[in-house]
Amino acid sequence: MSAEVAHLHSQLEKGEVVKLNLEYELAKVRKELSAAHQLRLEHDAASAETVKNLQRMLTIVLDKIKN
Repeated sequence: MSAEVAHLHSQLEKGEVVKLNLEYELAKVRKELSAAHQLRLEHDAASAETVKNLQRMLTIVLDKIKN
């Protein structure tokens, strides 16, 4: 009986180690995902600004052509 309890206790400890490792890996993945999301938002904002600038330049060129 004592050996069985010791075995179960060992299994429980191993399970806790696995749980902690999985939680750590999950935290890392969440952090990486958050960083990737932030980069995407910055890229999208920069792209939108570029499109606005190109539209302004096109408007200026078309106005000059018309006049």
